[in-house]
Amino acid sequence: MGEALQAKIPIACRSELNIAVFGDVHGHLRLMLSLCQRWQEAHGRHLDAVLICGDLGFFGPQGGLDRATRRHADKDPEELGYARFFALPQPLEPDPLVEKILLGHPEDLRTVACPMIFCHGNHENHAELRVRAGSEVLVNVDYYGRLFYLRSGCCVDIGGLRVVAIGGGPEAVGCEPAELIDKWVSPYAVDLAASHESVHVLLTHAPPALPGEFSPRRSALISLAIELVQPYYQFYGHVRNPCAPITFGGCTSYWLQNVCFRQTGSKPYRVAEQCMGILTWESAEKHSFSYVDEPWFAKVHSSNWWPRKQTC
Repeated sequence: MGEALQAKIPIACRSELNIAVFGDVHGHLRLMLSLCQRWQEAHGRHLDAVLICGDLGFFGPQGGLDRATRRHADKDPEELGYARFFALPQPLEPDPLVEKILLGHPEDLRTVACPMIFCHGNHENHAELRVRAGSEVLVNVDYYGRLFYLRSGCCVDIGGLRVVAIGGGPEAVGCEPAELIDKWVSPYAVDLAASHESVHVLLTHAPPALPGEFSPRRSALISLAIELVQPYYQFYGHVRNPCAPITFGGCTSYWLQNVCFRQTGSKPYRVAEQCMGILTWESAEKHSFSYVDEPWFAKVHSSNWWPRKQTC
């Protein structure tokens, strides 16, 4: 059964993996791509993978928006970025630059050629995602073959780095258990996650509950999953207020901000801090994670993030 819940992405042999980790994207996939591209150019090497902590904004061209997404999309069209620029069978508004970034020459540092893997959040079209995923562990969901959904409770091996996903927002107390692909964290996903051995990263949308504290914004099931899976890292999004890293035994839990622009201060707005981090992995004995806080990152703002000016 365990092997049926795993997928593998081969990576060219190298001494070190560099994995970008992002918080909730909410459709802002082009901004995420721009940040990946600039990191590569600044560091002179390609990313090996991207991990996204849910709320990708998986809403197809046919709609199915939830109320919150529709409200935000009225102010910011990038909330519908998946359907506009990435969706299958074809984007509503194909962007030549997106194609150039994703499908350019693999040795060009402006090309982001790595797989981008996400768990689902509470703001997705879950019914459509269930149909798209079927029984697959890892399924492509975009026109360019770069975006992959990692099914809740399943594991993907990225060049030796083992990542398990658990999607959904904090479970609704007193309600029926959620499905594997649902708005809330499913206990079934936790059971499946616990069946994997030697897990390095637990990728979730919901934050873990803190010891001795109850909050409807945090998930006791995710805390249980950390205890059972015993990863080195857990990454999550969902909440907007900054959260300090938390240690659960041998695991460090990190929060990542939404991929967006700060709405404070004078225009143009800067990219939100702590929306992007880099996991550097050499082995189970040698690895690190840090938020991206570099001069180039501070220079990305709401007027220069994409070649043509956007309304943000």
